[in-house]
Formats: sequence, structure tokens, C-alpha cells
Amino acid sequence: MDNTFVQLYPMLYPKARALGTVRPDFPALPPTSAQALLAKGDKTGAKAASEKAVALVKADTQAPEMLRRMIEERAKARLKEIQ
Repeated sequence: MDNTFVQLYPMLYPKARALGTVRPDFPALPPTSAQALLAKGDKTGAKAASEKAVALVKADTQAPEMLRRMIEERAKARLKEIQ
């Protein structure tokens, strides 16, 4: 396994890429479940997948609080985009 942080927290990938902290040779991450469902036009499925992601992040007691908040905010932003 590579030591790239976004492999463990893929919701931070867009931010890491924008900040230039992802190695140039690191392959792009596949779309999330919500993104794939939304691309197919399934808003209901995408919303359910995003809500599940928020619940999983809240339950992740191993992640630092600041990181959990960042990931949760990103997932909630996606929920707003879907609605």
C-alpha cells in the first residue's frame, strides 16, 4: 500500500489534489457510490449513499475529530448538491 493519506480518506482527495499534496503519479480515485449513482441519474440512491457515508464518518472513532468534521462537511455538501 502506498502511504498516500487520501487512500484512507478518499473524501479528502479533491481537496488534497487542489492543494497539490497528491503525488503527480497517483492515479485518480474511482467515483464514490453516490457519484456513480448520480451519474446514472439515480438521485434517490445517491442521497442514500451520501447519508450512509455521513453515518460511517460519525461512527469512525479512530479518525481525529477535526478530520471527521471535514469529511462530514464534504459529505453533507454532496447531499445538498444532490437535492
